[in-house]
Amino acid sequence: MKKNPFIFKPIPVESPFCDRVEILAELNTHAQNGVDIVLSSPRRYGKTSLVKRVLHHNKEDYLTIYVSFEQLDSEKDAAARIAQGIYSAIASKETILEKAVRWAKDTLTSHSPSMQINQDGTPSFSAVSMGGIGGRKLLEQVLEDLNTMAVKMDNRVIIAFDEFQEISRLKGNDGIEGLLRTQIQFQEFSHIFIGSRRAVLKQMFEDPKRSFFKSAIMKTLQPLPIVDLVQYYIDQFSRAEKECPENIAISLAELSHGYGFYAQQYGYFAFGASERAADTSSFNEAAQAVLEQAKSGFEILLSTMTANQIKLLKALAINPTQALTAGEYCMKHEMISSNVAYARNSLVEQDHIEKDNEGWWRVVDPVFRLWLQN
Repeated sequence: MKKNPFIFKPIPVESPFCDRVEILAELNTHAQNGVDIVLSSPRRYGKTSLVKRVLHHNKEDYLTIYVSFEQLDSEKDAAARIAQGIYSAIASKETILEKAVRWAKDTLTSHSPSMQINQDGTPSFSAVSMGGIGGRKLLEQVLEDLNTMAVKMDNRVIIAFDEFQEISRLKGNDGIEGLLRTQIQFQEFSHIFIGSRRAVLKQMFEDPKRSFFKSAIMKTLQPLPIVDLVQYYIDQFSRAEKECPENIAISLAELSHGYGFYAQQYGYFAFGASERAADTSSFNEAAQAVLEQAKSGFEILLSTMTANQIKLLKALAINPTQALTAGEYCMKHEMISSNVAYARNSLVEQDHIEKDNEGWWRVVDPVFRLWLQN
């Protein structure tokens, strides 16, 4: 029996990828030219997988560094994550591990590396900060060290910051943004800023009062084209010696709304539910399985929200509108206009709802929207 060709985890950089050819080429060009880029989209679009492909594509000629700021809690944490990213990148470039560790020790003055051996025998690194140095100073020092290292490498460095907007959550974030901008503007290599809280990220780079104003090329990742997803489903089923009829592939693609993460999940469950060929039964089973898979996460998400936010989400899931605070709409869904406005602002900041190009307010995540309807 052939292995299921669809992937539940982040897609490995060498696995088949649907579309993204043009944006991948564009990101590669900007990165190689030392240009800074902001890449934004809703969650689960595939931003991280895409940027990791850029890093992988350039790993032979550049030191490629990946840093995640997801659930960032302090300046010290930010500095440690950057240092850890540097250590991991250095280790991947060297054939002799001891040499990598020695180089890493000589590279950063703010941190020292701590190495662990994973179960599969591969090394991983964490960063231990030097004692007696404050978080902001550590952050400044690690960025200075990175620039010193990059200069020695003729600036052949590409660094990606995932969920970069999370620095705005930190206390005194204005000063942190200013510090980062001061350091980054003198670094002659590419920085890729990735983010899923689009309103926050946009404000960081387009508000004249913010430190990163107009400092990078802004790119918005678009949903995967339905026609490309249809062919992807057909090809993936075929590789594993099963058939996905075009009508089922179209239904799966449309249900995913072009989200790379959900496209993989729908494909995974549809493939598993099919004997030799996908049919309506396997499609329905996949649709239900994705909802069940997401249920606990959505329940946890709702537990962090206010009653007014939940009420607004449920209203928009059932009834998108162009008149969100209109009396008739609020009355229909038993909401108060002033409460709606407050809940709207918070949900927009968290990227749970949005106003589309035609002025319709809606829930962003298509699976979350379906789940709320039930």
